[in-house]
Amino acid sequence: GSPGAGKSAITSTLVSNLQEAGLLGSSFFYKRGDIARGDPAACWRTIAFDLAQCDRVIAKTVVENIKGRKVDLERADIELHFKYLIEEP
Repeated sequence: GSPGAGKSAITSTLVSNLQEAGLLGSSFFYKRGDIARGDPAACWRTIAFDLAQCDRVIAKTVVENIKGRKVDLERADIELHFKYLIEEP
């Protein structure tokens, strides 16, 4: 959608409603011009961290994948980040 169409407002409301209902596993908002929130790899790292806080099995697998060097968090390889931080766990 075009700037000012309300995309962020709708998403923010949805996130708030899911959080209040205890159904939100994670959220990540991109922000153009913000290095931390404009990095696609940061999205998967953030989601993996949030989900790992909710589930010990996910946490264990994420830690094993990082320690086993299956994924390098310093590299912006979003495919590997997704595979080893989200999909596999």
